[in-house]
Amino acid sequence: MDFLNNEVYKLLKDIQLEAFCPQITENLQITRLSHFNFVKPKDLEKIGLSKPAIRRLLDAVNKNKKPLLPCRPAPPPPATNSFQITKMLSTTKFTNLIQKGEESPSTKDLKLNGVSFVINPKDIEILKNKNGEEILGSGNFGVVKKGLWNSPNGTKINVAVKCLHEKNFDLNDPEKRQSILDIINEITCMCGLDHINLIKLYGVVLNGSSNENSIISMITELAPYGSLLKYLHQNREYKKLPLKTLFSYIYQIADGMDYLENKNLIHRDLAARNILLFTQDQVKICDFGMTRNAVNGLYTMTETHKIPCAWYPPESIREKIFSIKTDIWAFGLTVWEIFSFGEHPWPNMTAAEMLQKIEHEKKRLSIPYMCSREFYKILLSCWSNSPNDRPSFKILKSLIKQFKIIEMKAKDNFNDENRLSLIRGDMITIIDGSAEKYWWKGQNNRTLLTGSFPRNLLDAQRRINSDDISLPLKNSFIHTGHMGADSKKNWGHPGKIDEIFLRNPLNPPDLLGDIDEEKVEKNDLESTSASSKSIFDDLIGLFDNPNDIKISHPESSLALISNQQPVSQNLPDYQNQNYFLNKKLMPFDELKIKPTYQNYNYQPGILQTNDYKPQQYSLTNPFLNNNLNSFQNEGVVINNSLNMILTNTNFNKDGQVDISKPKFQNEFSQHNNINSNKKENLDDLLQKVMCDVLNEFKIKYKIRFILISKMSLNLVRISSNIAKSLRSQGAYSTLVSYRFSSTDTNANKKPKTGILMLNLGGPENTNQVYDFLLRLFSDKDLIPLPAQKYLAPFIAKRRTPKIQDQYAQIGGGSPIKKWTELQGEAMVKILDEISPQTAPHKFYVGFRYAEPLTENAIEKMEQDGVENAIAFTQYPQYSCSTTGSSLNAIYRYYKGLNKTPAMKWTTIDRWATHPGLIEAFAQNIKKELEKFPEGVRDDVVIMFSAHSLPMTVVNRGDTYPAEVAATVNRVMEKLNYSHSYRLVWQSKVGPQEWLGPQTNESIEGFAKNNINNLLLVPIAFTSDHIETLFELDLEYIDDLSKKAGIKNIRRCESLNDNPIFLRALANIVKNHLDSNEMCSKQLSLRCPKCINEVCGPMKGFFRTNKI
Repeated sequence: MDFLNNEVYKLLKDIQLEAFCPQITENLQITRLSHFNFVKPKDLEKIGLSKPAIRRLLDAVNKNKKPLLPCRPAPPPPATNSFQITKMLSTTKFTNLIQKGEESPSTKDLKLNGVSFVINPKDIEILKNKNGEEILGSGNFGVVKKGLWNSPNGTKINVAVKCLHEKNFDLNDPEKRQSILDIINEITCMCGLDHINLIKLYGVVLNGSSNENSIISMITELAPYGSLLKYLHQNREYKKLPLKTLFSYIYQIADGMDYLENKNLIHRDLAARNILLFTQDQVKICDFGMTRNAVNGLYTMTETHKIPCAWYPPESIREKIFSIKTDIWAFGLTVWEIFSFGEHPWPNMTAAEMLQKIEHEKKRLSIPYMCSREFYKILLSCWSNSPNDRPSFKILKSLIKQFKIIEMKAKDNFNDENRLSLIRGDMITIIDGSAEKYWWKGQNNRTLLTGSFPRNLLDAQRRINSDDISLPLKNSFIHTGHMGADSKKNWGHPGKIDEIFLRNPLNPPDLLGDIDEEKVEKNDLESTSASSKSIFDDLIGLFDNPNDIKISHPESSLALISNQQPVSQNLPDYQNQNYFLNKKLMPFDELKIKPTYQNYNYQPGILQTNDYKPQQYSLTNPFLNNNLNSFQNEGVVINNSLNMILTNTNFNKDGQVDISKPKFQNEFSQHNNINSNKKENLDDLLQKVMCDVLNEFKIKYKIRFILISKMSLNLVRISSNIAKSLRSQGAYSTLVSYRFSSTDTNANKKPKTGILMLNLGGPENTNQVYDFLLRLFSDKDLIPLPAQKYLAPFIAKRRTPKIQDQYAQIGGGSPIKKWTELQGEAMVKILDEISPQTAPHKFYVGFRYAEPLTENAIEKMEQDGVENAIAFTQYPQYSCSTTGSSLNAIYRYYKGLNKTPAMKWTTIDRWATHPGLIEAFAQNIKKELEKFPEGVRDDVVIMFSAHSLPMTVVNRGDTYPAEVAATVNRVMEKLNYSHSYRLVWQSKVGPQEWLGPQTNESIEGFAKNNINNLLLVPIAFTSDHIETLFELDLEYIDDLSKKAGIKNIRRCESLNDNPIFLRALANIVKNHLDSNEMCSKQLSLRCPKCINEVCGPMKGFFRTNKI
C-alpha cells in the first residue's frame, strides 16, 4: 500500500508504467501531477523511458491535469483568522450587504494567510432532479446540495454545496452560534489540508449561489456514492462486500487520520457517517466542523457543544478532554461499524451507562461478524482505557499493512443449508480458523457470502508451516497424533497413551464446535485487567500483576514478568488456553522495542540469564512433580543435557541446533538412548523424552509438552515463536520442539549427487531486462540472426522498455527462479528418501540468460565437491534452442578451460511423456474445467499452448514440435479425450516465419466461429513466467479475448508446486540414476540439417565426458 495515496503512481499504473514510479518520484522528485509542468522529455529519457513511453506519459498527464483552482494555503490558519471571519460575519452591515446581494469590499478582503479563495456565486449552479433540488444531507447548520461549479479555467465540476441558511445566522442563540463557529472552523481547517483520503475544499461563497439564499456556503469535492454508513446499510442483509475492499477502506481511513495527526489536528467526529465513498474503491474523510488544533496535545470542549458519546473514550465523555488518542478510540469504533455493516455501537444507552460499561465493568463491543479474532486485537488496542496505551495512527497503519489476508482454495464441493456453500475451486478468504478447529469461517470470493465450512475442504495455497501443527487438546497435555485429510501424512495412535498423561484430571472440551460458539455475548466482552496498563488488554488477565507486562517482539509475544505471585488454578483465565494462540499485535520495528523473553533475553544461539529474577510459582498442576526445585541465584539451573542443547552447540540461520554433530549426538544418545539415524517407535520416543524432561531437567518453567513432528531425531529447534504454543498452566511454559527431516542430516555434508536444473531463466527485476535480452538475442542456438554480434545489442536496447513494462505488470520481475528453487528443494528431499544410495543430493540452478548463469552454477558444484553431476533440463520437450543451448553452455565451459571435468556428467535431456508429468497436467486441467459454468463445461475447447520456434529451426529437424504433440496426446489419453483440443504456438518474435498456428490468431479464429469457451494450457512450461503471466493472462485473456467477444476463457494453472509434479521430478532423477545411462538415445542423433558446429561435440561430451 506504499503508493496507494500517490496520484503519480495511479496515473503510471493506468498506462502500465508503474515500474518507473520509484525513478520518477525519487530521481525527478515528482510527487504530484502538477510537477510534470517542469519536466522535459530528456529528463524522462535519463531514467530509462523510451520516446513512445514518454509520449504516452505526457499525454496521460495532460488528460488528467486537475482544473486550475484557486490556491489554498498549505498550513492550517492561525486562530486569529477564525476570529476575524466571525467578527466580519457578525456585523449587521455585512449581513445587510449579503442579503441585498450587493458587492462588498469586505468579501474581497477575506483572505486566509494572504490567499483569497472566495468563489463568485454566479459560478455555482444548484442541480435539480425530477423531485427538485438534489439534497445530499442536512443538519443544524442547513443543508448540503449537489451543485455544478464553473471553475476559473472553464471546466465544469460536480461539487457539494454546504449552505449555512440565514435563519441560522443568529450569534445570540448559543446553538446557532455553535453551528456558525463549526462551519467557519471547518473552512479554516480544510484550507490547509491536502490528502487523497480527505475531502478537498474548493472555496467558499459568501453571498449565496444564484438560486440559493444562504449566508455562506462551502464548495467541496462531491462523493458520488454518498456516505460509507449508507453504503454499509444497503449491503447489511447479505453482507456481500469483499473483505479485501473493507480492509482497503480501513487502511485509507487510517492513512487520512495519520495525515491529520501529523498536523496536530483532532477530528473529534470520526465515524462511518463521516466517511464518504468517492468511488467504490476509495473513501474520504469529511466533516471537519469539530476538528480542533491540539494545544500541548489536548483540547478541552466547551459546554455548548453536543458530542457523539458512543464514539468517545471515557476521558472525553467524563471530562470533555480530547487528544489524538480520542480519534484512535473513534477509529476502532469506525472499523467496528465497517465490519458490522453499520450497526450502532452501544445502542439505547445513555452516556452514563456507556461510561459504566466501559470504565467500571471493563466491557468492550463484541467481535463483528466479518472481523477476524486476529484483527479484533487491533480494535482492543484502540480501546485501551488509558490514552497512553493506545497506538498512534502510524502504528495502526503499519499493523493494517502487515495484516495478512489469507485465501485458500476449496478442493471439493460443500453444500449445507446452514453453512457456507462451496464448489470445487472456489477461493475462500479466511476470517477465522486454527489447526484445532474443524469448522472455519470465511468468505466465498465467488458468491461473497460468509459462513462456516469444514477445514478439510481447503487446499492450501502455501507450504505447511509450524502454525498448521495442531496443539494438544484444550486443558490437556495429551497430544495423541496428527490427523489430516491426507491419510499418508497422519501419525500417532490415541490408544497408546502413557498412564502419566491419563492422570491429568482436566477434561478437554470438544473442538468440533463453530468458531462463533466461543464468541461472547454482544457488548459483553470483558477486559481482563482492571488497570489496562498495556495494549495487550486480552492477555493481562493471565497474571496477578498486569503492570509488570512489557511489550515484546510480535512474533514471539512473550512478556517479562518479575516478582510474579502464585497463580491459582481456580482462576477462570487459567482454564482458557487459547489466550496465546497467534498473538501478533504490535509491529516490532515500528515500536523500536527490544524483544524480551521470559526471565532471559533470548536470541538464537545465545542463552543469557542476566535479566532473570527468582520467582515462586504455585505448582498446582498434578501432572508436574511437586518436588521440582526453584531456580537458584541469578542463573537458570538445568541439567547438563539441556544446558548442552541450549548453549554448547552451533545454531544455524533458522535458530536450529544441529544435534547431528558427533559430540552432541554421542552425549544425547547416551543420555536418552536415542540414535538419530534409527527410526524408533514414535510413542516410545515421546514417552522417553517426556520422562527425561520431567524427571531429570531441573527447570523453573512448567513444560507442557514436547512436540515430535516426524520419525527420526535430528534437530532441536528453539523457536522464536514460543508464545504461540504457550497456555495458561498457572504460568508461562517453555516449548522445546524436536524437528525431524530426512534431509537435515545431510545439510552440511558434501553432496554426492548434484542436480543442475537448466532453464533459460528470466530477470528478477526490471533493471536486469537489458542484460537478459542481450544474452538472449546473442544466442545463435535460440534465434539465429545475420551479423548477430552487432544486431543483438541494438535489438536488446530497442526492446528493453517494452519488456520492462511487461515485467512491471506481473510484479516487477520473473518468478521463475523462485519456482525453480522451490521445485529443486522438494525434489532433493524426496530423493534423499527414495534413493539413499545416491544421497546426499543437492540441486543447483543454471539459467542461460539470467543469474545464476549456468557457468556460475558449474563452478559452485565443483567447489562443493559434487561426485555425480546431472544436467536436468526443465523443458520436458527437447529443442536445440532451449535444452540444446543449455547443454552447449556446459560443453563450452569445459572447452574453454580445456580440461576434463572432475565430476561425472550425465543428462536428463527430455521427459515429455513421463507419467507423473502427464498426471499433473491432467489433474490441473480437470480442476480448471470445474470452474466453467456447468451448462457449457462439456463444450470447452482445450488449447494447448507452447512456445513457438522459427521455421528455420523446425526445418532443420528439431524434435520439439513432435515431442510437444506427444505430451498433448498422452494428456488427452489421460482425460479420455473428453474435450475437443488444439495445439497452438505462442511468443513469436520478429518478422521471420514461425511455427503456427499462433495462439492469439487461434483465439480470434475461434471467436469468429462462435466458439466461446476456451481453456488455455501452457503445455511446454513447468512454472509461471512472463509467457504465462503476461502473454497468456494479460494479453490474450484480459485483452484479446474480450475484444474478440469470447465469453468464457480461462488458463490452466502452471505446474509450479503441484505435489504430483514435484514427486515426478524426483522419480525422473531416480530412474535416470538407476538406469546408469549417460543421456537419452535421441540426444546422440543430430538433426538432419544441423548447422551448429558445437552440437556434435556437445553430444559426444555427454556420452563420454571427454572434451
